[in-house]
Amino acid sequence: MTGHRHEAEVERRVLGPAGLRYSYFPDADTDIRGPHNDGYQEFPKAGGEVELRDVTRWSQTESWAAGHLTSTTTDLERSLHRLFRGRIVRGPALEEMFTMPRRPAHPDEAVPTFGSGWPGQYSAGRSVEHSQAIAFWGKSGSRYGYTTAVGATRDPPRSLVYSVNATDAKGRDLNRTA
Repeated sequence: MTGHRHEAEVERRVLGPAGLRYSYFPDADTDIRGPHNDGYQEFPKAGGEVELRDVTRWSQTESWAAGHLTSTTTDLERSLHRLFRGRIVRGPALEEMFTMPRRPAHPDEAVPTFGSGWPGQYSAGRSVEHSQAIAFWGKSGSRYGYTTAVGATRDPPRSLVYSVNATDAKGRDLNRTA
């Protein structure tokens, strides 16, 4: 729509305003800048056994906008707090991120959450989980070898950010550690 590359728009509209100094698009470079955990993925072997392979330096470019950004947990938390304070998305667009669609009249009409089967609770860019009267807004994702999640309460902000090795990141079941 803008005539610019996706990466350039994200850098201009998100990474810069959020002050994310350690987040970047690696393009075809498979080296990860700075300290990081190595990613391992399970692969089936003959006879029902599995082997772990180091996938740390696998290119993630096939996922493009769905996972091509490399970041740190510090930058992820910083981005969440700045987003929630209106420094990245403002006004009606920010409120839309905290507005849940109408719940279906019948549970069979709901889109199930992957893994649990519970009705999905997704807004524009975020999902929400409720614990008692507290709403926890977040986003998670997995690439081969890694599972990452970021989330926070809206006011006052309390956050959780993690990135763990996910040997079954693209498996049917949720990573046991996550």
